[in-house]
Amino acid sequence: MKRLSLVLKELFIGILVYGVIVMGIGLLIAKDKPQYAFGLLIGLLTAGAMAFHMEKALNRALDLGEAGAQNHIRKTYMIRTAFVVLIFGVTVYFHLGSVWSCFLGVMGLKAAAYLQPFVDKLPFMKEAGSEGDQGVRGNKLIMKEGE
Repeated sequence: MKRLSLVLKELFIGILVYGVIVMGIGLLIAKDKPQYAFGLLIGLLTAGAMAFHMEKALNRALDLGEAGAQNHIRKTYMIRTAFVVLIFGVTVYFHLGSVWSCFLGVMGLKAAAYLQPFVDKLPFMKEAGSEGDQGVRGNKLIMKEGE
């Protein structure tokens, strides 16, 4: 976990918080609780993998020129999209879980992005960021200073 950027850690925390809330609500109303739970877990793990891949892609794109960065971002977006479609297909084909709860889990990445400013204000996150965080946030700060 030390090698992960602070933003990625905050996204993982957001995905976890979202997952706990959606799991709790879903287990109260779902008819097939194991299918719901496994589908949601698959979706949440997919969301975490997408966040990790997105950070790596953005860090790589910052090292490329403008045209190269745009092409790289498009390519990695298509890879993530194909990955999600594959995960949905495998989930449905092998009856691993509910595809709808899997979709809810993948939406955890979106929810985590909205929760990130709030997670950033947590006291234990301030201590984690004081080590000289590297990654997307650090590159954004460098870019702002250069403008």
